[in-house]
Amino acid sequence: MIFDDNEIIRHKLRLLLKANDDWTICAEAINGRDAVEKAQRFHPDFVVLDYCMPTMDGLEAAPMPWLESI
Repeated sequence: MIFDDNEIIRHKLRLLLKANDDWTICAEAINGRDAVEKAQRFHPDFVVLDYCMPTMDGLEAAPMPWLESI
């Protein structure tokens, strides 16, 4: 999963991560609340989480309970 409010950064990260054929990007989010919701829904193995996002930043989203279920 890629969580970043900047579309250009998400695009560049997507290109970088897709270079590995074994990886699939299951979701992207543009703010912390969206990130938590999508992580609960998709249960990713790996998360790229932006530190500074609107609504809820990466530091607020990272320790959420959804991480324990991943």
